[in-house]
Amino acid sequence: VLYAEIVVFAANAEKRMSGAQLKALYHLRIACRNVAKSLKAITLMIENINRYARSDNAEIRDEYNRIRLTLAETLRDVFVVRLTAEDDLVFLVLQRMRQRLDEYERDTSSRIDHLIRHGIITKTMATSLMNDSAITYDVGVWLIEITARLFLPEGSDLETIRDELLVD
Repeated sequence: VLYAEIVVFAANAEKRMSGAQLKALYHLRIACRNVAKSLKAITLMIENINRYARSDNAEIRDEYNRIRLTLAETLRDVFVVRLTAEDDLVFLVLQRMRQRLDEYERDTSSRIDHLIRHGIITKTMATSLMNDSAITYDVGVWLIEITARLFLPEGSDLETIRDELLVD
């Protein structure tokens, strides 16, 4: 509902905006869209997080705790960026976010393969974990983009920075 209101407001406000204001509005719209996608994606994971974070299977419990930790660390970095006034630090934190996210994806893939090969988790657990790990990665990328759009200084070459940070 809030996202829909933002879209309607932005569409109506565009008529009275300058070029610079339209550019800023464009970045806000993309950021809002990514917030909406992130919330929707995380909502899909809640049931599995609640189920597997309390599982008797310590390995699946650990994996879901890694998911929660990855999301928490990424959000913490968003807040660090929000509170900094140093433009160089913003980019460095965004780079660190991306590096940590890439490491998470590589490590998680290896751990899932190990858990499946050794019969440590069930097929159902494996598919849930693979899907939720992919969602975690996607949400992380969206959070990086949101942060870049909202907190990189005006005049930054956002497309170049996006290419550096968001290339898969």
